[in-house]
Amino acid sequence: MGTLFFGDNLSVMREHIHDESIDLIYLDPPFNSNADYNVLFEDESGRAAPSQILAYEDTWHWGHESELALTDLLSDSSPCPEAGLLLDSLVRALGTNQMTAYLAMMAIRLCEMKRVLKQTGSIYLHCDPTASHYLKIMMDAIFGAEHYRNEIIWHYRASALTSAKNVFPRKHDTLLFYTGGSQWTFHRPRQDDVSEQMMQRWGRYLEEDGKTILYGSIKHEQKEEERSRKRIEKRTGRGPRDDDVAFEIKPSRTRSVWTDIPEVRQSHKYKEWRGFQTQKPLKLLERIINASSNPGDVVLDPFCGCGTAIQAAQATNREWIGIDITHLAIGLVESRLAEVGVTPNIVGAPRDLGAAQDLARRDPFQFESWAVTRLDGFRPNRIQRGDGGVDGRMHFPKPNGPGRRKSDTGIAIAQVKSGHWNVQDVRELIGAMDDPSVSADLGILVVMNPPGPRSQAPATAARAGITKIDGRSYPRVQIWSIADFFEGRFPNLPIALGRESRRLL
Repeated sequence: MGTLFFGDNLSVMREHIHDESIDLIYLDPPFNSNADYNVLFEDESGRAAPSQILAYEDTWHWGHESELALTDLLSDSSPCPEAGLLLDSLVRALGTNQMTAYLAMMAIRLCEMKRVLKQTGSIYLHCDPTASHYLKIMMDAIFGAEHYRNEIIWHYRASALTSAKNVFPRKHDTLLFYTGGSQWTFHRPRQDDVSEQMMQRWGRYLEEDGKTILYGSIKHEQKEEERSRKRIEKRTGRGPRDDDVAFEIKPSRTRSVWTDIPEVRQSHKYKEWRGFQTQKPLKLLERIINASSNPGDVVLDPFCGCGTAIQAAQATNREWIGIDITHLAIGLVESRLAEVGVTPNIVGAPRDLGAAQDLARRDPFQFESWAVTRLDGFRPNRIQRGDGGVDGRMHFPKPNGPGRRKSDTGIAIAQVKSGHWNVQDVRELIGAMDDPSVSADLGILVVMNPPGPRSQAPATAARAGITKIDGRSYPRVQIWSIADFFEGRFPNLPIALGRESRRLL
């Protein structure tokens, strides 16, 4: 049904995706809008633009990769010579800085997306006003200005992206909608003519079979819509009352400004939240996929992140391809699909102990993220330096006692050792667990190979004691190896929030 590729999407598209094989592309490339908006124009001798994802921290510096992309686009064999000329002009005008490096990274990849997109296909590029104007002219050059269809504004109610008092709050994203040719798949979406904010204020509505039903009291059976609307606006109770009369809000055609889809709130209490700072709401992706593809079509997300587009494609019976350069993202998508009983085909991730050892040698940070995501319910740290000995965390419900409905949230931490390790690493894990800023209930030491017969590490871990959670006993410190993982053995852990337990050691 779907394939996840771990790796650089440029290489993956070139090596694995055929010409004109994709019906819909959605991309939300990494970009740190929370940074100073002028940082991208600083000279390379200035401070670097911070990145959201470690793997991209060097992407936005003009260097060998940027020069290679520009040379490739300007070559006689260039698939997009217009893009090369445009990028060359921008470099001459703006210089070699973070912005032009970002555009070089995007241009060479957009050319590959043009190649793999069907003539009847569509592409939506999700960005923000920081670079949307540059990306617009780049897409005009690559896909053709005649194939530009819409600039869609997604307005959300999140906290403004700036606290400055002398500018207007920034509270929208931009989606650039292009097609592969002059005929394309499109099913015009419809939306309710009542905002979610109004619904929350009324507090009295239901969604049934895609219809929004509002409830309000109407005297003398007067059912005119306007009078009903006025009465409902005044009511703040929850749920239909005995004297309520229901009427349907008829949906209207969706326009190019979307105000009815709320942002994903950054809280573990919010059911969609996956701990990914740039996460987009599922409803947004479902609207795009339903509008510009049919069941059975192939959807590509070359910067799949935490996998919202993948989940939306799966839920709407589309086939899909996801690509990301971080194991953090691949692990999040994999666990997200596992919640709906789907096991994706993953290309590029270690499939045996030898491949895991090779990844650890080539990229220790990527190995660390991959190893943590093998633990069901765990998420790697976003910051991998100065993490205080905590490489990943899992949260789980911890009931306060019998007969009580409320519960606390427990925490388990993981520490990864990709090379040589000994009993001192167990002691350091215990120290990290006991740190007042962590106060972990459980700790997992993740190692490449299990301890040898003479190792004192298992005994030291056993002396850390037992933790009782909801009537069950768990070793407070456990040692788990990647060799165990490939043999199907997992630590003894409580069920993570929103997850099912795995097999135990």
